[in-house]
Amino acid sequence: MLDRSLTPLLGGSGLPTWLREILVSAAVAARTIAVFAAAVAFGILVAIKIGEGNPWVAAAAAAALLLFVVLPVRLWWSIGNWR
Repeated sequence: MLDRSLTPLLGGSGLPTWLREILVSAAVAARTIAVFAAAVAFGILVAIKIGEGNPWVAAAAAAALLLFVVLPVRLWWSIGNWR
């Protein structure tokens, strides 16, 4: 299934369907990896500044960022596109 944000970019390009699906899947995977990398970097910074290098503080900060910032923003963005 094509992501709506990528449909205009790949819709009229004349690419075969299988290649278009691979490109969309790679773009979604890259976006997901980028979000997790940002959460891990945030967790490391919090652990250095607050937790004195404790990995549990880093994990908790990364999980908190994903659950309380990224997930609500993503859900809000998705619901806004449905209407």
